[in-house]
Amino acid sequence: CALPISATGGVPINLGAVTAPGAFAIKNNDATNYVEILPAVSGTPMLKILPGEVAQGRFTSTVTAPAVKANTASVDIEYLIVQV
Repeated sequence: CALPISATGGVPINLGAVTAPGAFAIKNNDATNYVEILPAVSGTPMLKILPGEVAQGRFTSTVTAPAVKANTASVDIEYLIVQV
């Protein structure tokens, strides 16, 4: 999936049918700005993805509604999140 992200605050990641987020791969398509992954819209950043980078891993069981926030300007990300 692709998602445009603004720098004004956390944006929920659309999980579709996924009810328990597990493994993830997230690509920051911006050439200048980083993005931060949050455990919720108002959460503390738990991951920083630099411009052009891809991050992959697994969410802990306490992360049920991950969100993303852009650094200083809007960016686009691509992501895949699978069920635990």
